[in-house]
Amino acid sequence: HLLRHATTPSKISWGACIAFAVLDGDCPEEMQKLFRSAKLAFEIPFQVLDCGLQAGSASVIPSSMLVFDSLLCAYTSPRAVYELCKEDEALYAHALFALKEERLAILESSSASLACKLLETLRDERRFLVQDLRNGHIWDRRLPAE
Repeated sequence: HLLRHATTPSKISWGACIAFAVLDGDCPEEMQKLFRSAKLAFEIPFQVLDCGLQAGSASVIPSSMLVFDSLLCAYTSPRAVYELCKEDEALYAHALFALKEERLAILESSSASLACKLLETLRDERRFLVQDLRNGHIWDRRLPAE
């Protein structure tokens, strides 16, 4: 009922946050039954090109965005994934957590090309993703030998 009466996107976001917070706080077992979204977003800093234009990811989530943090319980990836600074690493981590989630229902992206990049990552890295899922940890094979 909260979302039905919202007339603007910000009201919808806050209504969703309130609903998820109540569910997560009062009925965590029910929260775990809901479907999840693989939200593709990154905290990749913008770069200033020689011509003065800023260039960066089309799907940036600011770390101070309270609404985003409140909705993390609905996403497949934990906060740490959204803080990765390299897009390819973030896509790999999003792919891993999306595969891990049994209740995945939505691939959420700011563009179709970003969703395609996730699917390409799944295809190209499938052997490593399966290995990481089986081992229960990520990227140990990429760490330099000491």
